[in-house]
Amino acid sequence: MSSDEQKWWLAPPGMKPEGPWTISEIRSRVESSPAETDWQVCMEGSVEWQPLTDLPAFQLERTPSISVPAVSMEGTELNNYLIFMHLSQLGSLVVPMVGFVIPLVMWLVRKDENDLIDLQGREIINWLIFELIAVVVCLVLSFVIIGIPMLIVLGVLGIVFPIIGAVKASKGEFYRYPMMFRVIG
Repeated sequence: MSSDEQKWWLAPPGMKPEGPWTISEIRSRVESSPAETDWQVCMEGSVEWQPLTDLPAFQLERTPSISVPAVSMEGTELNNYLIFMHLSQLGSLVVPMVGFVIPLVMWLVRKDENDLIDLQGREIINWLIFELIAVVVCLVLSFVIIGIPMLIVLGVLGIVFPIIGAVKASKGEFYRYPMMFRVIG
């Protein structure tokens, strides 16, 4: 069995082990996680867990930013598509849920055409899921007053982050939304 066919269990921090997966499947699963995430792996059939970073087969090449040449027609068209993906989130200010549905549909339709669309689409959807969960928590906390200022801050961030993402997209750069967790890997 080649090293890439070897199956491993993956344990995200504080969660149940998942798998078993091949090395390439694990790489794609953890590549969008923060660099300091303490992933643990265990070879299928073994009971010994090890930090993912200790095994050479799992060394990930992380790129802090992804750039697309903005000079070609394809690059400009791609940048415009990404700008619209970010700014379409603001549609919820006019019609509820439009700011979730439009970026989701845009990502699903073209994610296989370009890696940057796939990466940025996953990041946008993760942000929207995180934001939805944060709104629910803030609504619950509003009964003890602290949730009201948190809702205001969250509303401001829901406008500011997509604008920052659109500015980055206009330069062909990947924008990582600051959040506590990512649901879609």
